[in-house]
Amino acid sequence: MIGFAKNSVAEDIANRLHVLAQLEETVPEYRRAIETLIPDPNGTINNIITRRADSNVRFLARRLNSGKLGGWANGGFSSINNGDSSSATTYGAQFGQDIQLGKSLIIGQAFGYSQTGANDEFRDFDLDNNFNMALYAQFAYPIETWDLYINTILDHGAYNVGTKRQVLSHNINSELDAEHTSWQATVGLKRGLIGFDVGFRNTNVKLGGNMDAIGQQTGALEFDNNYAVATFNLADTNGDFQWGAYIGSDFVIGGTEYETGIATAPNGQRFAFNVKTASESALTFGANMDFNLSDTISLGVSYAGLVAGDYTEHSGKIRFNWAC
Repeated sequence: MIGFAKNSVAEDIANRLHVLAQLEETVPEYRRAIETLIPDPNGTINNIITRRADSNVRFLARRLNSGKLGGWANGGFSSINNGDSSSATTYGAQFGQDIQLGKSLIIGQAFGYSQTGANDEFRDFDLDNNFNMALYAQFAYPIETWDLYINTILDHGAYNVGTKRQVLSHNINSELDAEHTSWQATVGLKRGLIGFDVGFRNTNVKLGGNMDAIGQQTGALEFDNNYAVATFNLADTNGDFQWGAYIGSDFVIGGTEYETGIATAPNGQRFAFNVKTASESALTFGANMDFNLSDTISLGVSYAGLVAGDYTEHSGKIRFNWAC
């Protein structure tokens, strides 16, 4: 084989692939090597970032509808399973503050950090969410016995993504930068225990280009996910105890289905591959409990779940709130 540095890992892989391709009995090994060379055909990185962004927005929507004001912080975990193709575990923390301006307007800001470990059949991924920032607001207006409200949320995060894969006994590492921007606008009604809202959310994910340890280069990718969202909420307060629950749906109404990636081998050969998007309609659900420790401090726990085709996610948080 020519076109690779002499005695390099890239040359060894290319030579061994050339030999394997000629031997019918080793076709499974050849196919596995070829599939592993492709950076991320299942869209694991995009899928995780998209779903984490959507989860952040849903949490802030629940925060806006909780009626609580002041400072808050939470820590938690999330377990993800995408059928037989991939799985992931995320740990992270968030904190923020919201205030009321006048009788009708609530505004807030939030910051967060998370760490995700993921894997599929051929690769291990490490997603370091370097920062996450969000702005959110609610405008409420009473209509007879109902309260009409409009929620708006803007969430942005940046990541460093490391990928490890083994190709024909060689460990191949690579890194890329990624980011997401997600925004949601909903309108809803609530009265007593009951509330419901509908709206729209867009989540955009950008994956930067990168070069791996054998000199294979991959171009940048961008994914756009559009959803119509609907949620039914229940919430009540009994003395120092508050509880809430919700069930909803994210309906896909457009966006990227597949994005074509371009990879360039160390010898200059280029090849294209399709990367799956995260755009699947999802059922969302969750519940929370909060206890007042004093007139200004409360402690609570919450659970959130999501099912989208073969993709399932289960998250738990411990929440701390204080009035400012």
